[in-house]
Amino acid sequence: LVVFLVLIWPDLPADLRIPLTGYSLLLTATAWRAGVFGPYAAAGGALFLLSDALIATGIAEWPQAPAPDFWVMLTYIA
Repeated sequence: LVVFLVLIWPDLPADLRIPLTGYSLLLTATAWRAGVFGPYAAAGGALFLLSDALIATGIAEWPQAPAPDFWVMLTYIA
């Protein structure tokens, strides 16, 4: 989380930096706690974390994989 935020920070819109930091902390805690409920819940938490990381790279206007919406939706379907 910290490494990702440090890397993405300069490219984020200034008005989203603090809210994204708070959201990232909550999301990471949620994904971590999902592991208590077994491997499927842990995988779901990790996929949710991945999907939001992909969305954040789009907000920061980082280079995207081809069809970024497809990859985000794939994490939801899985």
